[in-house]
Amino acid sequence: MSIVPRLVAAALAPSLHTPSIAAPPLPGPVVRYDVLLLPGEDLARVTISIEGAGLPRALRIRIDPLRHLEFTGDGEIEMHKGRLVWPVPGSGGKLSYDVRVPHDRNGPGQDAAITERWALFRGEDLFPTMAVDTEKDVE
Repeated sequence: MSIVPRLVAAALAPSLHTPSIAAPPLPGPVVRYDVLLLPGEDLARVTISIEGAGLPRALRIRIDPLRHLEFTGDGEIEMHKGRLVWPVPGSGGKLSYDVRVPHDRNGPGQDAAITERWALFRGEDLFPTMAVDTEKDVE
């Protein structure tokens, strides 16, 4: 056994005998945003996961068809008046899409770029403006 597994086992040993206290469930939906950078393809793969109580009926996302590509998700995905509409399944689900990261500025240069070692972009490019359709009286 090397030193690293011994240290990990020693660090975990006290927690093995401590009773765990679970956090109470959150009252509304839980949304998770994941991004996988793919520099060899100049892309970011985005996944939006949603689950829990009080799920919205649908998400409506304003997309840029030149940058937001390859939409997949649980249930149906529709395009309506320049927006992607994703009716959220009753049990929750995932919506994934690719975003072309490099983006030229109106002048010289770029305002977004991706390399093997770093990436620079605005979060709003990966997660564009979104509207949420909900049931009445849902907070």
